[in-house]
Amino acid sequence: MPFYDYDFSKLQISINYIFSSTINLECKEEHKSTKKHERIIKKKYFPSVPILNRGFGGSSLLDLIRYKEEVLFSYNPKQIVLYCGENDFAANDTVSVETELTRFKMLFAIVRSRYKNIPFAYVSMKPSPSRQHLMPKFDAANNQIKIFLSKYRKTAFIDVYHKMLNPDGSPIAEIFGPDK
Repeated sequence: MPFYDYDFSKLQISINYIFSSTINLECKEEHKSTKKHERIIKKKYFPSVPILNRGFGGSSLLDLIRYKEEVLFSYNPKQIVLYCGENDFAANDTVSVETELTRFKMLFAIVRSRYKNIPFAYVSMKPSPSRQHLMPKFDAANNQIKIFLSKYRKTAFIDVYHKMLNPDGSPIAEIFGPDK
């Protein structure tokens, strides 16, 4: 059943994690099944916590803003973990760091308008080998989002960007699999 046909309001969800194709591709490549991957994540990292993956491949911050009712507001999560942003830059060369920060602030305001006190975590954009030309924008946008979130309670910035770099600043290619 597609996500837009399901009534999530009846579910008791603790964590809504919203990731783009990075997680979805890893699911299919590593476990051949998104459902199996979600069970592994749940069992290993969140054994007693109801989680829901609302991510979809190719998503951008604008998509999440546009589909907020379906992706964010279909139920009442107790926490949101968001990974998104790279596709905004990849889709259009004219998207600036300032534009991306404005989009992020808009999405964050939308989340806080409905969920004023739930924890909100943002997973940084990653330095993909296939998007090396965008790495300066990713890094700058990550820094701006980190500064923005630091001003708010119950927020976290999860920096994966710098953990995925070689000492020379290039992406560690072997960790990317098919989502290079």
